[in-house]
Amino acid sequence: MFFINTAEEKYPIARHLGENAFSSALILMSLYKYDAALVMFVSSIEGFLSDIDNDPKQTDKRSIWIKLTDFEKQFPDIKRDFRYYAECDDSPGKLMKSAVDLRNTITHANTPEQDQALAAEAISRTILPILQAVYKSLFGVELISNLLQLAEFFNLTFYLRKNGNLKGNDWVRSLAPITWRVQNLVSPNYEPKYLWDKQGYRVDKSDLIWDARMQKCSSDGLESEGLFCPICDELSIGVSLTVIETYDIEIDKAHCVNCQLDLGENPLDRLISNALFDTYLTENEPQLRKEFGLP
Repeated sequence: MFFINTAEEKYPIARHLGENAFSSALILMSLYKYDAALVMFVSSIEGFLSDIDNDPKQTDKRSIWIKLTDFEKQFPDIKRDFRYYAECDDSPGKLMKSAVDLRNTITHANTPEQDQALAAEAISRTILPILQAVYKSLFGVELISNLLQLAEFFNLTFYLRKNGNLKGNDWVRSLAPITWRVQNLVSPNYEPKYLWDKQGYRVDKSDLIWDARMQKCSSDGLESEGLFCPICDELSIGVSLTVIETYDIEIDKAHCVNCQLDLGENPLDRLISNALFDTYLTENEPQLRKEFGLP
């Protein structure tokens, strides 16, 4: 569903199994079900590692550990590639064992709420880098570059993993850029309630978005100049700007009146805001510096 199919036409059954499970995991993420998404991402790994292309009527019943061991023998660079994608020197085997143990706990028991954060951390730190390494080995193309309109948001999540000093529920928030974009992709006909009047007739979208944005800017003290939302692509974002001690300009609040994207003033949300709106800040830096009286 989310793949644009530029990868080499090799291992067609394993590719079909892996990509279908990966797409299902993304849909579960769009529902904020990160524990269930972890289960499907591990299934995606098992699908890609399946060795049944010579006999499609068979099922590869090997354990995931045997599959990984055999895969490493066939593609010995996978450990190096994992460390590259994970941006760490940790052993992929040790991290993978923790992730699979968590998958088993989620599958066979009612998991507490905090497991959402543990699942999000496992997805970001372990599962996605392994999937990237496996996909590159099998098909000769980058996994995220083969996803429909999602590469930018995966890269943002990886940026947050590296720079966000993540702890606890921060891991859940760090996956939000992917979640928001998938929500937009799977809901192409979504329209907020304010686009319909009391009699049930549809009204002009652009005017109402402008009115809603101006009201939000006025009530929350946001800048009156609107920005295009990187999630829903409407001119529907109001932001609040601030100057930090180094005389850099940052976004400390951002709200979309269309898709309800809402970013606050905590450090992680600031990282997300400034990454999402980097182009706006760069292109408008001279004007913004003049408005703030900065050198």
